[in-house]
Amino acid sequence: HRRVPITDALGQTPLHAAAFAGFTACINVLLNIEAEDDCLISPLTGWKDKHGETALHVACARGKMDCVLALLKGGAAPNA
Repeated sequence: HRRVPITDALGQTPLHAAAFAGFTACINVLLNIEAEDDCLISPLTGWKDKHGETALHVACARGKMDCVLALLKGGAAPNA
């Protein structure tokens, strides 16, 4: 079965919030929890909010390059 991430009213996950704030360590923790829990990373990194943006989009738009690199290393698709 597929897990659905917890989201806010805008459809953003904690990964979106971490990317927005520039919290690279938080991104790494969230991605490690997903990996250790034996579930796919792609649903979390590929999750789009109500504006159609992934956490990677958010990090890019905010200029949070450390977050961008962490998300890409964690499996975020650059063309999602």
